[in-house]
Amino acid sequence: MNKIIGAFVFKDDGDGCLTAKWLNNDESTPYPEACKLIEGTKGEKKFEGKYISTWIEDSTKVKHSNLSIISPSDGIYDLIWSNATSTIFTGRAMLYGDLLIGSYWD
Repeated sequence: MNKIIGAFVFKDDGDGCLTAKWLNNDESTPYPEACKLIEGTKGEKKFEGKYISTWIEDSTKVKHSNLSIISPSDGIYDLIWSNATSTIFTGRAMLYGDLLIGSYWD
């Protein structure tokens, strides 16, 4: 089994944007993440789609990736942060009210 390195929570802002906070096992504070929908899915599942994601690391480093969110079953989501050549992080999440809450690993 993969070692979990952090957790996240996403909020759907309703306009193709997601806002989030994430926390690593070795960080002392949460950091922000923002995503913009670039390709929706044919389904009607909230959060599902392909996004451009931007987040802050180590207080000053700005990072970018593609983010794919798919829901293979009702209420459970698989997330993949990737660049042009590889997967950066993989995660699993669940709906909790209007939020998508989960954990991720590399």
